[in-house]
Amino acid sequence: MKLPGSWREVRLGDVLWRVEAKVDPQTSDALEHFYIGLEHIESHTGRLLRNTEEVTEGRDILSIKTAFQAGDILYGKLRPNLNKVHLAVQDGICSTDIWALRTSGEILPEFAAHYLQSPAVHIRASQIAAGANLPRVPADSFDRFVLPLPTLPEQQRIVDVLRQAEEVSKLRSKFDDFLSRAKRQLFIEMIGDPVGNPHLLRKRPLGKLIKVKSGDFLPAKDMVTTGKYKVYGGNGINGVHDKYMFECRTVVIGRVGAYCGAVHYTEPQSWITDNALYVSEKLEYLNDVYLVTALEYANLNRYAGQAGQPLISAGRINKVEILVPDQEIQDDFAKTLLKLDEVNRLRDIADQRYVDVLSTITQQALIGDLTQTWRAQHREEITAAAQTRDALLRERGAKLAARPPEPSLPPPREEAELSHRHWLLSELSDFQRAVLAAFLAYDGHPLLAEVPDELDRFRESAALGKHLAAFPPPSPNPLRRTLSQLAALGLITKVSLPRTNPTTQEQEFLTAFRPLRPDDHSRVADIKLLRHALGVEPSQLMHYFQVSLDFETSERAGASGMFQVITVTDDTGKDRTDLVDQGKHYGSQEELAADIAHELGVATDQVILEEV
Repeated sequence: MKLPGSWREVRLGDVLWRVEAKVDPQTSDALEHFYIGLEHIESHTGRLLRNTEEVTEGRDILSIKTAFQAGDILYGKLRPNLNKVHLAVQDGICSTDIWALRTSGEILPEFAAHYLQSPAVHIRASQIAAGANLPRVPADSFDRFVLPLPTLPEQQRIVDVLRQAEEVSKLRSKFDDFLSRAKRQLFIEMIGDPVGNPHLLRKRPLGKLIKVKSGDFLPAKDMVTTGKYKVYGGNGINGVHDKYMFECRTVVIGRVGAYCGAVHYTEPQSWITDNALYVSEKLEYLNDVYLVTALEYANLNRYAGQAGQPLISAGRINKVEILVPDQEIQDDFAKTLLKLDEVNRLRDIADQRYVDVLSTITQQALIGDLTQTWRAQHREEITAAAQTRDALLRERGAKLAARPPEPSLPPPREEAELSHRHWLLSELSDFQRAVLAAFLAYDGHPLLAEVPDELDRFRESAALGKHLAAFPPPSPNPLRRTLSQLAALGLITKVSLPRTNPTTQEQEFLTAFRPLRPDDHSRVADIKLLRHALGVEPSQLMHYFQVSLDFETSERAGASGMFQVITVTDDTGKDRTDLVDQGKHYGSQEELAADIAHELGVATDQVILEEV
């Protein structure tokens, strides 16, 4: 990513600070408070899920809260994978699991909120969150996140453009309201108002119609994000997993939290967490689609216990009565409603496309691509604003980083043994190519990849941030793995460096990486020369390979101590991963060597492996 010349890279801590003002609602002079908890902020959109007029009595708020003001950014530091970021439009108090962030004069609150909601922050925050069961973002690490900062006029232009794009979401909400009204009208016409019961239908308590059970515990950190089965919690889908509990569609009722009593009808092959109840048994003549609608209009949330967190149970809803028409009427209602659901499904498809487009627009806006023409038309205004911004930031001691110079790859060498390396550049993945360019631009060589502080310095460098702007911020292990792959391909050099262990005071050798030097490829020519001098026949040749191994994936798959193969490279730098089964879990390098030997048609002792 090449930032515009008028932009600067700053730390979040340079332009945002945490509000420290606290309020104890139990002893506060105010009897009522506008309170926001994590459950009141919608993931990824930042939409507030409660009315701004809604207040909570102080006696019902049991712990100290943070006081925020209109214009503050509420950032959910607990479980950052949920991406809960909201720009406050009125004063209030919030959970201490939410940071209230106030902006400096160099950044607009709305621009900052867009950036904090972007993948650049969302994914990185999820990676650094600490705590097994309740992962939270460390404040000092968060403050070191890099923010690409345009001038105030350009920030306002970006905010205006994104507001226009988000107008579509308001139309979506209106359409949702229309579908909801149409669904209710259909129920009234075919079944009747549940309160007045104009058709004198029989009423039955839920305890006589259905049995419910709690779902199974599945925390967000244990969900397999590459899975294809949807996970349902108290408010519908909250993730995906690689396993499912139920083959068929299932009726789900939110059990705990602000959404207890919310009703959903799952997709086939789904998982239901313990934040929800599911219908485990029902009378045969009860149609699922009708049951879902009847439960929605029963408003089960009003039966929740209010001591602490809202909660419903089978005992609380068993006595709730619903209308039970004849099965034929239920089936007719279900068929008609499914036609409305098809409209809703098509709307969901269009909505997802809109979300994808909006995400692309937002990402382009936050790196300056969207305002390129506008900048050219307002050059004088931007120049003056940039000078003012930079002066203010320097007064506060902020370290400013303008766009770094474009790194250049090492020029092709004339030696024959090197020429084959350069075609590899076009064969690298976009991520590998970006890491390579960042590594060559980095000034902290050699990079001791086994020392966390050294690797973090590279991860947080302007060089890496610039070249990986289009990717989620990498965690340490994938970054080490990519550097090893680049070294295996001969595009950088992997070395071992001595270092004194500060704890044991013993000398140890650690893996490090550095750019290539002129003589780094002599090994290939040396091997060829040595073979020729020894007169080794092809049938006696030894086959040397560098292998990059992945132990983490095997451990997650339950094969602890085993590994899968990421790459295999021969002594000329050619990728020979085709010789192995990358989906196989190997128990030893000897087993891997045997597979490679079999593919080559040679003896196992003619294959020598070096792990990188």
